[in-house]
Amino acid sequence: MGIDTWLYHGYFLNLRHHVPAFAGTYYGSRLAWILPGALVYSLFKALTANLVLRLFLLTVSILAVFWQVQRRHGTRVSFLISLLACGCPTLLSAIGWDYVDGPVIAYGLWCVEELDAALCLFENDRRYWHRLIFAGAAFGCALHSNIVFVVFAPLALRWIVPLRAQIWKALSCLAVGFVGLTGVLGVVNWMLGGDPLFFRPTLWFLFGQAGEPNRFRHEIGAWLPHATWLILPGLLSAAAIVVVVLWQQKRASASMVSDASLLPAAFALLGILQAAGGHMLEYSFYGDYLLVFVPLSLGALFSSVGLTGLLDRMKRPAYASVAILAIGVALIPSLAPSLAGDSSSARQ
Repeated sequence: MGIDTWLYHGYFLNLRHHVPAFAGTYYGSRLAWILPGALVYSLFKALTANLVLRLFLLTVSILAVFWQVQRRHGTRVSFLISLLACGCPTLLSAIGWDYVDGPVIAYGLWCVEELDAALCLFENDRRYWHRLIFAGAAFGCALHSNIVFVVFAPLALRWIVPLRAQIWKALSCLAVGFVGLTGVLGVVNWMLGGDPLFFRPTLWFLFGQAGEPNRFRHEIGAWLPHATWLILPGLLSAAAIVVVVLWQQKRASASMVSDASLLPAAFALLGILQAAGGHMLEYSFYGDYLLVFVPLSLGALFSSVGLTGLLDRMKRPAYASVAILAIGVALIPSLAPSLAGDSSSARQ
């Protein structure tokens, strides 16, 4: 497991000691996770604090899933996908320990929700800039939990490009949210006796790794047969690609095509990094990040087979039966060995 989760738990329990004690390490630069954890542990006893922290991550994740899917595909599809998310073993595993994949997923889902809300407001000629500021802050939270999330930044073009003449304003709003959040974290770290430029150790670590052999990378045959964390996103990505090809022939709406393309595009970005000498696909705590892009892609897949209209036409008893079935499907993995995969070392 390595020492990472132990160190973050130590920050939660004794923040003022750990900030100077681990100054100069990338562990202390992950303030978007450390500070909420330390706050919760300062308010509650350890067991209660642990539960509150997990509930916080789960609540942020599920609400973000519900709202973003509801906006595009309706309440019933949104509720169904939210139920599936509640029982998703990969999500529950990620938020169930003190490593950073849980908060990155939660903040990433929040970022997608704010980006999508901003675009919908723009399309309806309403003020949207405040949602972009929130999106920038959410992206900052994800990045200051693990800088690896920056690899998905190009996917923001799905929401930025449709803004057309407002692109520069949109980028400015995103920057305001990101810089503002970073500034707040820097001030807090300085007040605790740390460096206001708290992110520097992470950058130094990354630059120090440049040009060096990747000690975390393995031959594909050593990890791919056991990479169960890639099964669900891989199957959904393949289905989404098929749907996108069919929709292109039928000239489906650009919004649906873009939503369906999100997960395959995210998978491709990790694949490019892997092919370039990285190790992002080899470990579950990186593969978990693909969950951020599953809800909208899954909603688009539901629409592609007519499930959205079918659910909307169902009477309440029939829909309730489907919802109960979804709960059962969500619970199945918890009765089997975890699909979350390996949680060994090689963290950054």
